[in-house]
Amino acid sequence: MECPYCGNVIEKGEFFCSGCGHLLPDNLEANLIHEPPKENFKRASDDVLYEKAQKLMMFDKQAVYEEALNLLKQIPGYKDADKLAAACEMELKNLGASELIPAEDIFKIPANLKIGDVFLFGRYEQEDDKSKGKKPIEWQVLAVENNQALVISKYGLDMKPYNEKFISATWETCTLRNWLNNDFWNSAFSNAEKNSILQVLNRNPRNLKYGTNGGNLTTDRIFLLSIDERNKYFNTVESWQCIATTYAKANGAYVDKDNSYSWWWLRSPGYGSKCAVCVDTDGYAAVNGKNVNYVGIVVRPAFWLSL
Repeated sequence: MECPYCGNVIEKGEFFCSGCGHLLPDNLEANLIHEPPKENFKRASDDVLYEKAQKLMMFDKQAVYEEALNLLKQIPGYKDADKLAAACEMELKNLGASELIPAEDIFKIPANLKIGDVFLFGRYEQEDDKSKGKKPIEWQVLAVENNQALVISKYGLDMKPYNEKFISATWETCTLRNWLNNDFWNSAFSNAEKNSILQVLNRNPRNLKYGTNGGNLTTDRIFLLSIDERNKYFNTVESWQCIATTYAKANGAYVDKDNSYSWWWLRSPGYGSKCAVCVDTDGYAAVNGKNVNYVGIVVRPAFWLSL
C-alpha cells in the first residue's frame, strides 16, 4: 500500500510513513491489525494505542508528545504505559508546554451560535490565587457569517501594556500581539480547541483623526479589535464597557471606582506612533490613545471561530 500523503510504499503493520513521518489513518490496509477474538479485543486495542504512543514519542515535538500522552492515559496500568506517560509529561515540561487540559474539560462549540450569545471555550486564570486553577473563558459572539463566528472575551482577562517599551509600535510589532499568539494561545486552549480557531488576515488602518500609520497587514489567530470593528460590532455605549477579572485586577488593571469598569485596548494607532487606541470606562473610544507602555489597561482577546 502507499502513504495517502506522499505516496511512499508502506510495510504492513506500520503506523508512521517512513517517507513523510505522518501518522497513518487507522483504516489504512497497510496498518490494519487482523481482528482478534472477542475475548482478546480489549488487549489488542490497548496494543494499538500503546504502539502508536511509543512511535509518537520518537518525534521530539510538543504536539506529538501531547498526542502520545492522550493515548497512554487511555490505557492506565497497561505494560509500562504509566511510566511512558510520566516521561511524556516530563518532556512536555522541558519543551515549555502549557499545563495540559484534560480531555473532559475541552469545550465543544455550541450549535446554532448567534450574535449576542455567550459560551464557554478554553481556560485561563481568573482568580487572584493561581492555586485555584484556570477557569472557563466566557466568549461573546459579535458576528456570524459563512460558518464562522467572530468572538471576544466577555471580560478583560489580563492586564498587559500594548508594548513593553515606550517606542514606536504598530499592531504588527507590538509585544501584546506576540503575547496573545504565543503565551495566551498556548495557555488558554487545548490542541483540539486551537484547531477550531481560524487564521485571518487583519487590516490595520491609519488613525482617521491624526493620520497615524496603522502598519502592515497581519496574519493572526488571536487579535484585538480595531476601532472600526468595535464601532461595527458593538451597537451601544453600554456594550462597550468592560469588567476586568479578579486575576486582571490583581495584575494591576485599573478599575473606575464610580462604575467598576476598566479600560481595554484596541489594536488601532493613537495620535502618534507611540500610542494605541483604547476604550475608556464609560465605553467611549479614546482615539488619541494611551502610551503603548501604559500600565493598567486590560486585554480582551478576539478571534474567528470555525463553526
